[in-house]
Amino acid sequence: MHTLEHSYYGLRDPDNYNPESNTSGNQSCPVSGESGAGKTVACGFIMKYLAKLSDWRLAELGKTKNPDEKDITSLVAGVSPFLEGFGNAKTTMNDNSSRFGKFTKILFNDGMIVGAEMDCYLLEKARLVDQGEHERNYHVFYGLIKGATAEEQAKYKFNKVEDYDMLMHGHTPVIEHETKADGSNTYDADRMNNPLAKDPDDTGFRAAFKNAQVDEAAQCIIWDAIAGMLKLSQLRFEACKNDKGEDASKVVNTDVAKEIETLWGIKDLAEKVVLFKLTCGSTIILKPMTPGGSNDNRNALLKAYYGHIFDWLFDGVANVVLKPEGSDEGFVGLLDIFGFEVFKKNSIEQLCINFANEKLQKLFNDHVFNTEKDTYKAQGISDDCIPPYVCLFCVVCVCVSLRIHRTTHTHTHTLTQLRYTYTDKTTHTHTHTHTHTQQIQGQYTML
Repeated sequence: MHTLEHSYYGLRDPDNYNPESNTSGNQSCPVSGESGAGKTVACGFIMKYLAKLSDWRLAELGKTKNPDEKDITSLVAGVSPFLEGFGNAKTTMNDNSSRFGKFTKILFNDGMIVGAEMDCYLLEKARLVDQGEHERNYHVFYGLIKGATAEEQAKYKFNKVEDYDMLMHGHTPVIEHETKADGSNTYDADRMNNPLAKDPDDTGFRAAFKNAQVDEAAQCIIWDAIAGMLKLSQLRFEACKNDKGEDASKVVNTDVAKEIETLWGIKDLAEKVVLFKLTCGSTIILKPMTPGGSNDNRNALLKAYYGHIFDWLFDGVANVVLKPEGSDEGFVGLLDIFGFEVFKKNSIEQLCINFANEKLQKLFNDHVFNTEKDTYKAQGISDDCIPPYVCLFCVVCVCVSLRIHRTTHTHTHTLTQLRYTYTDKTTHTHTHTHTHTQQIQGQYTML
């Protein structure tokens, strides 16, 4: 295995990639680290390097670049503004933190780039309904409110950002350091409306969509969906009794529900959001929910809808633009992993994010330090000075918890379960499977 410098600048040597000698298969480069460490920037540098390699190969074959052909690396960068708009948010460590993982395949044929494919992983949907102190929801919500056209404002009737609970859990309506000397802050409006620029960071969401062949009609549907989510977050519920005398709940502001129905083209939202639907074989059971349960229903709908939109941005927009026009022989993959962070209140997504980073770090440590140990042993040198992997215990614990997922999945499909029932079931099933699990017996809770 050829070892590069521990930096993307170590890729600068053309001998690190040879289309004739590297015939063993596809290659990938995982880029991990803390939030704000520069992972996305690093992937950009690597893509520029791969583009340069492609140009060198073209010159080597005595060919010239067709000006009508797609510039794949530019197109990959060109879709980043709206992907970041929907998938990035301010955290305590990074004002533009990627809250999803992205795997980009740069497709090659005879050493030349012919296309690309992008996959997303584990969008942090919990951020849609809750953010930590000094954090924000996804950029697109603030951009649409502050950058709405006069026609959009008349249609959506936006309030101020501060009036939406889903945007204000972190009490941060603006990104502070973007405030100008005169006290104004147009960051969110600019990210929405900036014209197409050579630097993708300066390109607005609308311009990026248009450059990716998403016309105004399709964009209007997207903004309808986002505006509907903002209104959905404002639905309020109160306790009541249904026709059978059971404890139930109802939507207080039914006028808002009607506005959402108009934007989304659906019916009976106020009636359906207060019901729990349980499918048992061919039987469907509808059970009334308390105000708290209806609130959970609303949040689940918001997460699911946003997740579908985000997936469509990859499958229905980015990958259509980047699709190769000819055949490909293989790819070089770039994994831009989500940033490692530790919050005061951590979501299940953040646990998975940190776990993915720790697994990648373990992979790196295993390769580097184990290779060093083998070298030391071959030379009769003690390897006691090489530190052990300190987070192995955490990785093992999470690996065990992934096996617990099956228990969790079964448990959550039962409408009424006590917390201790889950804990007892999990302990009984998994306590004796690993020594690390035995160490934490009785020390975990389900929140």
